[in-house]
Amino acid sequence: ALADSLAVLEELRNRLTKCGEDLEAEFNSVRAILSPTQAAKFLIWVANNGACMHMLNELWSKVYPDLGDAEEVDDGSNT
Repeated sequence: ALADSLAVLEELRNRLTKCGEDLEAEFNSVRAILSPTQAAKFLIWVANNGACMHMLNELWSKVYPDLGDAEEVDDGSNT
């Protein structure tokens, strides 16, 4: 049980690291086309509109399903 828990913890750590890196890459793309003021306003909007961002993410994943994380398809097979 301990080995399984440690394996799950390591997987979580890896996914969170990848998620952080992906988010940083996305923000760098946004920042490249926006002025510093526009980028700050965008970040404030995102922070204040979590429900809207969730809805946009859900819609995006339905419109572009092949761009999602392929590794998430395997979730639950080891549970």
